[in-house]
Amino acid sequence: MNHAAISFTASGHIDPWGNSGGTLKGNLPLTLNESSYGTLETNNIIINNSDALLLQPGERGTLSFSLRGDAGAGKNVRHHLDAGVIVIRRRRV
Repeated sequence: MNHAAISFTASGHIDPWGNSGGTLKGNLPLTLNESSYGTLETNNIIINNSDALLLQPGERGTLSFSLRGDAGAGKNVRHHLDAGVIVIRRRRV
C-alpha cells in the first residue's frame, strides 16, 4: 500500500499542525480535507508513501492524529478536542 484513503465523521477535524504518527503514516505528508454537516465533519485522510507500506495478512497498523473543533458557533477560536487513532487490520485470506 502506498496510497490509501480513510474517511470518518467526528465532531471536529484533523489538526494539520498537530501531532501525527503510527506505523501507517507514510514518509510523505498526509493529504487532509473535511466537509462540515452541522456539528459533524466528514474527514478524509490520504496516506502517501514513496513505496509500499507492507501489511501482512492478519497484521495491523496504526495512524494517530489530533482532532480540533470550533469553540463556538461563529467564532474563529479553536480548541483541541482529542487524539484519534485508526487501526487498520489486513484480513487473512
